[in-house]
Amino acid sequence: MKVLSLFASPRPGGFSTLIHEILVERLEKAGASVTSLRVSDLAVSPCTACAYCRTHESCIIRDEMDRLYSLFRESDIISISSPIYFSSLPAGLKAIIERCQVFWEERERGERSLRGMRGSLILTGGGDYQGMFTPSILTLRHLFNSTGVEYDESRYILLARTDTLSSLPEDMIVRAGKLAEYFVSTFH
Repeated sequence: MKVLSLFASPRPGGFSTLIHEILVERLEKAGASVTSLRVSDLAVSPCTACAYCRTHESCIIRDEMDRLYSLFRESDIISISSPIYFSSLPAGLKAIIERCQVFWEERERGERSLRGMRGSLILTGGGDYQGMFTPSILTLRHLFNSTGVEYDESRYILLARTDTLSSLPEDMIVRAGKLAEYFVSTFH
């Protein structure tokens, strides 16, 4: 089982990172090969809507997204963790998502796809208001649907009110462990 883990928090000790690290640790203990990348360390330019990928197998922009395309294609699971800012995803993660247009265009041409890959999402936010995670979940739903990645939103891990927390709640540790167990059972 190969896992691509994208950590979108620019803050290493943030709650989304802590939960994601538990998931990764459990997957590695189960024998998964995990590639963990911090999005803020990657130089990925946003999509320019040039339509190059409509007729080519890659993006015209040459940057670290080239490496990510390979990692996406090789992986069985993509796990994404992120804090939300104004109910949205950080700019670096959004740039990566936009550049996944390559996979959409491939599917439209009847070529490769990421079918069989499974996706997961961990979101955290300082506030606590109705629908605060909805825009980010919707963005990831579109990413997964357009690239053929299978997902189960009921397994997403969402943590609100992080501004009031001093430590990671125990139920988040349990949920990360259960998500790892689910992936291990799916691929064994």
